[in-house]
Amino acid sequence: MLSKGGSSLAAPEDNDSREVRGACLHQTVPGQQMRTQNNSLTVWVKWDGDTLRPLWDGVVGVELYDHINNTGIAPMAFDDFENVNLAGKPE
Repeated sequence: MLSKGGSSLAAPEDNDSREVRGACLHQTVPGQQMRTQNNSLTVWVKWDGDTLRPLWDGVVGVELYDHINNTGIAPMAFDDFENVNLAGKPE
């Protein structure tokens, strides 16, 4: 079980969202997304079609995006900040 500052980062129930000390966790199918003020992280996992549940030990992809200058106000749309995947880059 993952935790940060005493708050569990364990996978939430299906279609659940919750806030963990300034970060919002959101269950997507088949993955989990965490959004902070400056970043967006999505972890994609394998899906068990029989049980209709994610297989958290089967990570198939990771997306990490920088949202540092995202004010959420037009003309800068949310998608303007998710064009370069930083996951796996040494920076």
